[in-house]
Amino acid sequence: MPLTEIAPKQKDKISKKLFQFNFHLKQNDQIGLIFFIAFIISTSLIWYFDQRFDSETWKTQPLSRYEMVDDILYKDLFLDNTKEEITDKLGGPDEYHTKNKDAFIYYLGHEPRFSNQELMEFILIFKDGKVIKMDMQPRLQK
Repeated sequence: MPLTEIAPKQKDKISKKLFQFNFHLKQNDQIGLIFFIAFIISTSLIWYFDQRFDSETWKTQPLSRYEMVDDILYKDLFLDNTKEEITDKLGGPDEYHTKNKDAFIYYLGHEPRFSNQELMEFILIFKDGKVIKMDMQPRLQK
């Protein structure tokens, strides 16, 4: 039966039921939904504000390298690259490893934290002319 042939009182009841949305959750479900939404928002914000690796920024702004090193390590961007490819992308190393000439060291600067304000360094270790390991560690003061 079309809606135009229904009595006015019944029309109101039907239209109210069509457009009324009763959303009742148990307390546990509400808490779970709040945590899920908070997780999605925080993950999105972390991803949005996380610095991606950019070769020019790495070379020109050495104090902000710490922002890009997570991207480099997470994506294994330089594994199996040669020394020439590394110097093209990162510039010359700030230092060579003293024990091992097959390691480049790049200074990362200070990561903004409330505790532990030590300088960090990014190390690339080479074997047979290619990067086999990348690591980040506290910089040794000389």
